Amino acid sequence: MQLPFKFYPQQPVAGDKLIITYNNGILLDGLEKDIYLKFGFGNEFVEGKTYEIKMVKKNGEYIAVLPLIKSGFLFIAFKDKFENFDDNNGNFYKISIKTKE
Repeated sequence: MQLPFKFYPQQPVAGDKLIITYNNGILLDGLEKDIYLKFGFGNEFVEGKTYEIKMVKKNGEYIAVLPLIKSGFLFIAFKDKFENFDDNNGNFYKISIKTKE
C-alpha cells in the first residue's frame, strides 16, 4: 500500500526531528487550501491528546517538521479547512518511534 505521505528519517528515533511531506493524498484535489497535520504520541491513539499544526505548502506538497518527544508511536492524519480528513479510514497512520540508545 502506498502511503499518501513520506517521512524522513525512515527509522525515526526519540529526540529526532521528523519531516513529514503530504504529497499523494485524497485532499490534494488541486484547490488552493490549507492542510493541517493532526498528530498524537503514545502506544495507542487517544483523541483528547492530539495536536494540530498547519502544514507549509511548497511546490505542490505540504510539509511539517515535528520534534519526536518520546518513543512509541506517532499517530497522524491530515485534514483541510473544510474538515475533510485523510486518516487511514479513521484509524490514523502510525509511525514507529524507536528509543534513543
